[in-house]
Amino acid sequence: MRVKNVRLSAKLWISTVLIVLGLCSVTGYVATRSAGDRLASTAALDAISSKIKLSNRWAALVELNEARMHAILLGSDSAVAAELKNDISSTSTQADEIRKQIESQSLTSGEQAQLVKISESRKALDASRDSITALRAKVQASGVVASVPDAKDQPVVVPDEAPLKEVMAAINSQHVPAMKNYAQSMRDLVAMQEQDFETSRLSYAKRAKELINMGLIGMVLLIVSILAGAGWL
Repeated sequence: MRVKNVRLSAKLWISTVLIVLGLCSVTGYVATRSAGDRLASTAALDAISSKIKLSNRWAALVELNEARMHAILLGSDSAVAAELKNDISSTSTQADEIRKQIESQSLTSGEQAQLVKISESRKALDASRDSITALRAKVQASGVVASVPDAKDQPVVVPDEAPLKEVMAAINSQHVPAMKNYAQSMRDLVAMQEQDFETSRLSYAKRAKELINMGLIGMVLLIVSILAGAGWL
């Protein structure tokens, strides 16, 4: 009788230890994986969010500068043009710093390829602007000199109407499309990063759901084991 009680007592202890070990294993694994995934998801999503903010800021500064440059190409006031050029220089410095920050971060192959496209569209825009600037200079150099009484008869350059139309045509056919293409390439970068953010968020959410399911399966197996152990006793 005593031997039987000892055996029953040993079985109870073994069962208890196994149950405790099972609970610790399941909860420990789920807790460790969950904590690791939370840290990884927070770091990954924060990094992508930071890139999105930088890219949006970069795009805004670039579009602001291009609007200023467009105004210079359309305008004829040298004082206004000089002031706008100063603003362009200051904003360009800020934009270049942001671009360097973006390039210094961990970029996907898609982002790297898009930065190349942005660089190419920027070169095309610069080429169209230089071409139109040269055309404007040529038009101004070929202008006729007229006397303006209210300006104390100081001669001013009055360009011919036909060359001016040529400049406007060049702006509309070259600079405007190049400017739109450049702006679109910037927006494409932001859209790509926003898509990466959403994909990463969904991926981590899926992993969290799978982890919960694994924990539930582990608990079910543990309950089955307890029931089986009760039959063993």
